[in-house]
Amino acid sequence: MPIEFRCGQCGKLLRTADETAGKQAKCPSCGTVLPIPTAPTTLTSQLHGGEVMVSPFAGSLPPPSPGTGGEVNPYQSPASALLGPAESYYAPAPGTRTIRSTKIDIGDVIRGTWEIATKNTNQFLMCFLVFLACAALNYAAAFVQQIILFGVQAAGPPVSVFMAVNIVLSLLGGVFQLWLNAGQTLYFIRTARGEETPFGLVFSGAPYLVRIVLASLLLGVVALGIALICAIPAVIAYWASQEPAMGVLVFIVLLLAPALYLGVTYSQFLNLIIDFDLGVIDSLQTSRQITAHNRLSLVALSLLATLAMGISLVLCCLPSLFMIPFVTLGAAVVYLKMSGQVTAEQLLRQPPFAAPGHLPEPLR
Repeated sequence: MPIEFRCGQCGKLLRTADETAGKQAKCPSCGTVLPIPTAPTTLTSQLHGGEVMVSPFAGSLPPPSPGTGGEVNPYQSPASALLGPAESYYAPAPGTRTIRSTKIDIGDVIRGTWEIATKNTNQFLMCFLVFLACAALNYAAAFVQQIILFGVQAAGPPVSVFMAVNIVLSLLGGVFQLWLNAGQTLYFIRTARGEETPFGLVFSGAPYLVRIVLASLLLGVVALGIALICAIPAVIAYWASQEPAMGVLVFIVLLLAPALYLGVTYSQFLNLIIDFDLGVIDSLQTSRQITAHNRLSLVALSLLATLAMGISLVLCCLPSLFMIPFVTLGAAVVYLKMSGQVTAEQLLRQPPFAAPGHLPEPLR
């Protein structure tokens, strides 16, 4: 029987002959080259008396969820019957997603982020509330830190003791911010992918914290080494000209390109640790792979985001409050598209199941 499956990039339902199983094919809709599954993926739904198309990469499906009386709820959607109420129909099964380095389009990213934010306003409002909650918690942590420091200073300890307390509190505050940032990032990634996003995700960053800290320290060491190398000709320029400004200028000019390259190339390590549970080195290597053909696009998007936030701050109007969560959501969309994953707006454009009498498009 024919093999039917969905494109992992655009969600298009495709059909091909069974003798092509295991080969590579090109999606006629978006042009993505993807493997053809080795078995037909048409699942007969006895509940609704028709065929329900499911992704060949979604793994084995759990049985339909029973109602309170132990029977299948006849009013639940086919997606809920297949995947259960805990996740949406397009949520990938654990361990089945793959990373495919994909070149992004700036216009597609902006358009996709806008569609996600405007077509599901309740979800975007939750993103805004999550952003406000995280900002409030960070502010509260900083306020507590200052109160403790004032108390220690009022006690009149030696300067060394005060500095030690200050360092410890600063480290704890940094860890707290990383923890919240990990949870917030996970929330926005799942929102951009169209999955259910309970508010509790904001506080689920603990399992990734050590790896995020280690990866950040490793990048910090590399950045410090680059800065020291750039400082050598800067010092020479200062000695030759006896002008401090000349030394600073040379240092900035030499440091700009490698710092920009380092920041852009490894910008996705946190997303990869959180989303794919990768290790420190794997996350850095994978980040380098998926950003390889997207560095200029990432720089351009960063400049556009900075400009948009700057204008919103100058205007000081109510809509400007939503700019930061919108930009954060856009960053999640960028990551998903670079790693070859389906984003929520693609699923909004494409119906998840084949309509009766509608045949999927054949592969060429």
